[in-house]
Amino acid sequence: MKKLLLPIALAGLMVAGCGVKSDQADEAAVQMTSMRNAPIDSASTPTLASSTTMNRAIIRSASLRLRVDKVDKSEKEANAIIARAGGYVDSVESTDLATPDPKISIRARIPVAAFDVTLERLEALGTRLSKSIKGEDVTEKVVDLDARLKTMTAQEDVYRNMLRQAHELSASTQLQDKLMSLRADIESLTGQRKSLASAAALSTIELVLQQQASPTVMAQSDPSWSSSSWQTAQSSATSALRNLAVFFMWVAAYAPLWIPGLALAWFGRRLLRKQPSRA
Repeated sequence: MKKLLLPIALAGLMVAGCGVKSDQADEAAVQMTSMRNAPIDSASTPTLASSTTMNRAIIRSASLRLRVDKVDKSEKEANAIIARAGGYVDSVESTDLATPDPKISIRARIPVAAFDVTLERLEALGTRLSKSIKGEDVTEKVVDLDARLKTMTAQEDVYRNMLRQAHELSASTQLQDKLMSLRADIESLTGQRKSLASAAALSTIELVLQQQASPTVMAQSDPSWSSSSWQTAQSSATSALRNLAVFFMWVAAYAPLWIPGLALAWFGRRLLRKQPSRA
């Protein structure tokens, strides 16, 4: 009897152990599935920048205003400097070219490696009137987008495998809807990633070339400058005479008030002068 009970007990222990291992495997599978579907927490997830060596993604931009002798000549020189730096002119806007004070605005995209040198060469074209430089570090944004794209791409592969194995029409429809929504999110994040990478790779320089005309050029370009100056002087003199007339009108209007007061002050002063002579 004891010989029979011993094999039965051993068999029972083996079955119990297999059941425990099966439960643990199911629980581990559930945990892996929940971790796969859980959203990324940027605060708890280590960034690639902290674990690997990578260049910082910095969007740089500058605004430069110069006074130059000739805007057309300086524009050609600026275009040559931009081309030598490997950049290109994004837009050009010119104003008042037929006047003594012409102005040309140039918006250029420059490789970030040549940003400082190009800015110095452009500044040497004339006299600096104003200058500003800005920088925005978007490294963390790029790393976060890369991590999200990696997770979403893996999730898309899971959905595609499930769609291949789906046999019911309702399940296939639900999976296709999820795939379409997920694909739209992936394309949106991919566009944001490309936009940030492009902005970090090519910096922006806003250059304004301003030409200030001399008085001789101004007189030659505007033959009526003497007549306009005379009209301005006449207008100023007329305004001064008008203000003086208004002042006398106010004085005459308030005469009933200030004349008696002035008369009393005059008589009082005479009385004060006569008192010492009588004594």
